[in-house]
Amino acid sequence: MDFDTFGLDRNAAINSDICVLCQQEADTFTDRLSRREYARSGMCEDCQNNLHALDREPVVWMHEFKKLEKRIHQQLCRYA
Repeated sequence: MDFDTFGLDRNAAINSDICVLCQQEADTFTDRLSRREYARSGMCEDCQNNLHALDREPVVWMHEFKKLEKRIHQQLCRYA
């Protein structure tokens, strides 16, 4: 038996339509891409979406930080 990072055999989970992360049923997907990702990773669509949201979040925060930094710089230049 091959246990992955999450302590659950990925192949066994996929064959049983169970998510390796949340261990809930993983038998309904909204598109082919999500179904293919499940076949590779063993993650249900909800867990895939949550994981991908974490990937995007730092980029959003960095973008907002850069805009704020630019506004502060502009304000400081006005008073210099």
